[in-house]
Amino acid sequence: MAGVGVLRIANKKLIIKLIREHPNISRKDLAKILNVSKNTVSLAVEELINEKIIEEKSVSVEEKGRGRPKVALDIQVDNLKIMSVNLKKEEVHICIYNYRTSIIYEQKFPYEGNMEEFANVLLDLESSFGEFIGITVIIPGIVDSIKGKVVYSEKLMWKEIDLVFFLKKYLKSPLYIQNNVKCTAIYQAWKNNNSETIYYLKVDQGIGSALIVNGEIWEGAFNVAGEISHIRLENGQTLEEICNTNNLENKSVEQRKKFIKNVAANIAQVLKHTIVLINPNRIIIESKYCEENVFQTEIWNTLNQQLLDEILKDLSINFNTNITPPLLGGAILTIFEYEKIEGVTT
Repeated sequence: MAGVGVLRIANKKLIIKLIREHPNISRKDLAKILNVSKNTVSLAVEELINEKIIEEKSVSVEEKGRGRPKVALDIQVDNLKIMSVNLKKEEVHICIYNYRTSIIYEQKFPYEGNMEEFANVLLDLESSFGEFIGITVIIPGIVDSIKGKVVYSEKLMWKEIDLVFFLKKYLKSPLYIQNNVKCTAIYQAWKNNNSETIYYLKVDQGIGSALIVNGEIWEGAFNVAGEISHIRLENGQTLEEICNTNNLENKSVEQRKKFIKNVAANIAQVLKHTIVLINPNRIIIESKYCEENVFQTEIWNTLNQQLLDEILKDLSINFNTNITPPLLGGAILTIFEYEKIEGVTT
């Protein structure tokens, strides 16, 4: 059983989450949703107001044909700041968001492999903006998000780097790390109201994927779920080597069509197994290949040829031509972590 203090914190976290999801909600409605007394809600609300996390405001509501003021609750979004950091091979891209994921600051600077310099930039921002509710660092590679370690990143030339431990020497804010493709998938789940099982696939100069179940990333037993880039095909090439969008350069119209059709056929083989094993509601593919009808047609043709109609009948596939940057997903991940309730058992 949880202690009184833990339950109070849990109530506050739930209230923050509900106000985020339902701006201008009343104390009465909160008590009804949480199935607790109005007094319990009021105690938690007063604490959150004093902490400058939420605020009260009057809004007009219609009741029996007449407008009357209602005391509503909303989050003081600019008091809950988030830093999302996309660490790439040669560049760092930083966005600072408020709690409604509006950007309040953005910065890019070259990255030359100096971790101390990187950490000091984050420290300067923390000194300027104050402590964040969380900082998420986004990594191109295999990440152990629980231990805060980069297991392997070919692009950064990192192996077994305890990144969170290192950054804690500089920063006071809570720290999280996650893979770049998985961060983009988190955003897609957020956009689809976290209600579906989604398989997300990004095909660009690299290729990666992620699975979202009930709004959360499925990491797998060893944090490598979705790491499909190094799958070796029958001709000896990896999936990433075959699907790299740089291969489109200097091709004639006919060569381009043939090449894209081959890419689509190989991706369809991955999707075929994913559909049967995971049975997602939706597959989201983001790639410049999605601009081409031959790409979409070849994927559907291959799936229809190799899978039963009953398996495919309710499946949706979204072909997006623009690749979503992972920074917003990093911010959303931070919000989820901030609202997470720990230490409560039944």
